[in-house]
Amino acid sequence: GSTTLLTDGMPGYDTDPVFSPDGRTLAWLSMPTAKYESDKKRLMVMDMASRQMRDLTENWDYWPENIAWAPNGKKIFFTRNERGAGPSIWSYELANGELTNCARGFQPALIPGLDNEFLCVRNNDEGMSEIWRVNYVNGQETLILSDKERSFTDPQVSPDGEWLLVVGNSVSTINKKKNLDIFAIRMDGSNMIQLTYHPAQDACPRWSRDGKSIFFLSTRANDDNSYNVWKMNFRQ
Repeated sequence: GSTTLLTDGMPGYDTDPVFSPDGRTLAWLSMPTAKYESDKKRLMVMDMASRQMRDLTENWDYWPENIAWAPNGKKIFFTRNERGAGPSIWSYELANGELTNCARGFQPALIPGLDNEFLCVRNNDEGMSEIWRVNYVNGQETLILSDKERSFTDPQVSPDGEWLLVVGNSVSTINKKKNLDIFAIRMDGSNMIQLTYHPAQDACPRWSRDGKSIFFLSTRANDDNSYNVWKMNFRQ
């Protein structure tokens, strides 16, 4: 295949690209200054037909993280970190620029077909990361996944809304050392399945569009512990 540079002329780091549900708009995080990792991150969007870019965060005094599109493509959700308050999840309305504080937590994961709910990560009093389901309109919050011995992050909902992928820290059965593995679980918190057992680091799982495959990053098969993209099949 071929590659196309979309952000030519942008001097800083461009990361975390996410397409809108209809594929017409790309959102990503961008730093304005080259080689300055502590620079402020901006939330950028690009119309894929015209290649026109827009900075949504010109007047913001905080950094956005963990961007995610609403299923209807009308909002972008993101994590906002504030001193003394901890992380919270906000939404940005593309039509009018309205900002809404939705809930505490980070790493929002939207649920297909549901515009008022998302999954997110929260740290409990013991410092372990848990997965929560939040209806940010009526305020209902449900704990989906928690473990006294393991933290879970990076929730990813399957295209049919039935399964959830997460990353959990594990102790490898091979070398007895802690590493990251990928797990699948039903959306109601039942039937958890550990999908990877390799002693390397397995992280950042993403569903294929048809939900039959999972792409993920792994340090396996590398002498220098660098990450490569891997693929596995998923059978329900």
